[in-house]
Order: sequence, then structure tokens, then C-alpha cells
Amino acid sequence: MTTSDDATPAGADPATRRSWYVSAAAADELAGAVDDLHYELRAPKHVVLAAIIRTGLAHLDEARERVRGAD
Repeated sequence: MTTSDDATPAGADPATRRSWYVSAAAADELAGAVDDLHYELRAPKHVVLAAIIRTGLAHLDEARERVRGAD
């Protein structure tokens, strides 16, 4: 049997699957952004998604303010 660790190339960041609920509008925006960058850059979707997430993580203060403003 092959595990995800066995299938991960040496030095690569192992993949995982997580589940969160998000509004349909936000999910549609995210899917659109992933598709746009995927087709523009011809990069794998998992690479594009990771870049989008990491960019958001670099802007947590802005995200914090958006969440506070949503109250």
C-alpha cells in the first residue's frame, strides 16, 4: 500500500486534505482565482492554491480587520 509519505518526492512539502465551510461566493471567487492563475501560468492547481493561501497568511492583519468589520 502506498501512503502519501511514500508518494511525496524527497524535499517536497507533503500534501494534506482539510475541510472548512465557507460562503458559496467566497468559494466561487477562490476557484476562479485558482483557475485564472493555473491557466495563465500553467502551474499545477495545488501550487497555485498554496501560493494564494500563503499570500493571505502574509496579510493576516488585513484579514483580521475584515473579520472585525463583518460584525
